[in-house]
Amino acid sequence: MTTDERSGGDVLAAGTRLEEFEIERELGAGGFGVTYLAYDASLGRRVAIKEYLPRDWGARGPDGGVGPRSATDAKDYEWGLDRFLEEARVLARLRHAHVLQVHRVIEAWGTAYMVTEYVEGRSLAEAFRAEGPWAEARVLALLDALTAGLAEVHGEGLVHRDVKPANVMLRGDGSPVLIDFGSARQAVGGRSRSVMAVLTPGYAPFEQYSTKGVQGPWTDVYALGAVAYEALSGRVPEEAPERMAEDGLRPVSEAASQAVSARLSSAVMSALALRREDRPGSLAEWRALLGLPEEGTAADAGPRAPEPPGPSVPSVSSQPESELVATPRRWRLAVSAMVVVALGYTLTASLVWLAGDDAVSEPAGTVEAGTGADSTVAPEAVEVALGLEAEQRRPGRLFFDCPTCPEMVVIPAGEFRMGSPASEEGRRSTEGPLRRVAVGSFALGRREVTRSEYSAFVTATGRGSGDGCFGWDGREWSRNAEMSWRAPGYAQGGRHPAVCVSWRDARAYAAWLSGETGESYRLPSEAEWEYAARAGTTTARYWGAGTDDQCAYANGADTQVTSRFNLPDVVGCDDGTIRTASAGSYGANDFGLFDVLGNAWEWVADCWHADYGAAPSDGRAWTVGGDCGRRVVRGGSWVDAPRVLRSASRYRNSADIRVDNFGFRVARTLD
Repeated sequence: MTTDERSGGDVLAAGTRLEEFEIERELGAGGFGVTYLAYDASLGRRVAIKEYLPRDWGARGPDGGVGPRSATDAKDYEWGLDRFLEEARVLARLRHAHVLQVHRVIEAWGTAYMVTEYVEGRSLAEAFRAEGPWAEARVLALLDALTAGLAEVHGEGLVHRDVKPANVMLRGDGSPVLIDFGSARQAVGGRSRSVMAVLTPGYAPFEQYSTKGVQGPWTDVYALGAVAYEALSGRVPEEAPERMAEDGLRPVSEAASQAVSARLSSAVMSALALRREDRPGSLAEWRALLGLPEEGTAADAGPRAPEPPGPSVPSVSSQPESELVATPRRWRLAVSAMVVVALGYTLTASLVWLAGDDAVSEPAGTVEAGTGADSTVAPEAVEVALGLEAEQRRPGRLFFDCPTCPEMVVIPAGEFRMGSPASEEGRRSTEGPLRRVAVGSFALGRREVTRSEYSAFVTATGRGSGDGCFGWDGREWSRNAEMSWRAPGYAQGGRHPAVCVSWRDARAYAAWLSGETGESYRLPSEAEWEYAARAGTTTARYWGAGTDDQCAYANGADTQVTSRFNLPDVVGCDDGTIRTASAGSYGANDFGLFDVLGNAWEWVADCWHADYGAAPSDGRAWTVGGDCGRRVVRGGSWVDAPRVLRSASRYRNSADIRVDNFGFRVARTLD
């Protein structure tokens, strides 16, 4: 791998190969990363590649790889990388003719690369400069396309927040494409030390300038209204703060040099209302005012993207498609930051992730079209909350309740046989008797709670790490007072599961999450856990009865572990790691859950009982009788034998103990 010395070695040189892609040249760079033009040798086409390289936390090394600038930056670097990958997962699911397409994500050289469609053509801003005002019919066709595409974005829980002519590309046939989505860039900007522009004057509504501004789909409606105003009149509307002092914005029907119908003029001015309450709250409402079809042009929308196969891809899972949503039910606190606006003066701008009734975005940021340059802000704190409306509780649906909340999956209601039959290899008497259990619908963390997610809780609450953690040295378990979730005795990154976490720690995290979001987070019951782990299967493991495929689906004791520790019972394959792996590194089950077996034992809510003789049959946690000083753990871990990594396997430990292979995932009540 080589770098371009003309750029101080900060960008990859032309000719650098990234799997089947060859870098041709740099398209732009900013505080968040670098964008390249590249050639896809396998398909014979040009693509754009965005490289994660946060200037505040990351740097390129002598070998061209990317990593944290220092040990103190490692946590933020990993956190930002998580956000980058999360954005890619959302955008990769979108298939719409008017939204930039993400083809794939590659993790290499210490960082990640998002491979996207390369749109050849000119920007809408260039078209406006060259052609002047457009006729009404052409503007309506433009708005039909952009609102249809942007509605897909809102449906995935994102708000663009920088819609402007420079961020719309026109293909050779004239069809528009929305570019420069920056959810990850905006989230990273919320932790960055840089202070730069995060909005575009004229297209940004007043809520983007205000410390108490509530942003949502209506924010994009305003921006689209400004685009329409410019398209019809040739003028960009005055900035929102100036309009708040004295609103001299003329109706577009008066400002335009050609005839504009009363209906279109009224719809555009409605979108440009200064108070968000006076604007259409969703694109569907605005389309109705514009007189556009309810669902948009049929030719605009394509099928949803199938998720790429493979058990160990960090971008998206190989399971049946689900939709990422974040539909708010309430909001609580906007976040303020000092922002240097492009015109050269300083304002206090709001940094909010959500609010309202339709959909939300992550913290604001901006990219100048065609350059890939981004900007960042430094926030003080974040308190946000989302919720799922009844119609959005569809099984398999994915959602976040806040920027640092775990990604959740809606688990369908159903019945299953809990426990294991006497014939199952590895079975213990504590796994019976077999019984029929009915489980209501609930949400469960798609992955084990990660270090990055747990860190937000510790930072907010100041919760200590107690009196150390038990670790395994290959011969025995012993407590080490220096070990904690921050330092479990082996290397971990931000995406690894948080371990050295007691049952009480896990319960406290769920309670804190409930307070932050206004939703009901908790530890899952043992029945809920097993029901979700099985995902409709009746075999010993969700991938089948045997262990032949274990290394594709779970991180357990394998040939690599036994090369380090002398273990008598391991599976005969190599899962790629000795201790914990990044959450979601292996194949998911049919509910879309990762690492349910292996990686880390997971605490559940139940007190320990030696069998299921009197257990509830409705999926509730069993918290009466038994030994409530000890709580149940499920799923096994990186050091456990194949006989332990089964859906029915269960164990127990003190509610106060911390162990270097004990973690957890959270559940959320939907009603």
